[in-house]
Amino acid sequence: MTTMTDPLAWQTTGLCRGVTTNIFFPDDFELPDPAAQRLCRRCPAREACLQYALEHEEFGIWGGTTDDQREAMRRTRHRVKCPDCLSHEVVEMIPHHEVCLSCGMSWNI
Repeated sequence: MTTMTDPLAWQTTGLCRGVTTNIFFPDDFELPDPAAQRLCRRCPAREACLQYALEHEEFGIWGGTTDDQREAMRRTRHRVKCPDCLSHEVVEMIPHHEVCLSCGMSWNI
């Protein structure tokens, strides 16, 4: 028997659950609310949240990242490999920092 799991089950463990949503969705030309990103850094669902936003091109703060940061992450870098899992799905998340989209490992460059 195959059991289907809820692809959004991670949302039940998110620290954002019950928090006012306006801190996660800044108006046009507003800077992201630092409180939202601080909350995301401590969240046990951060990786799943970020992956969901990358796959669905969501607006706002997801997994502690902004729209612009996720757009940069979507542009994969195929000339490098993850030192842990050897995947080519590596992106530059912020200057001088790379993240493997396959296993989640990150490192400074």
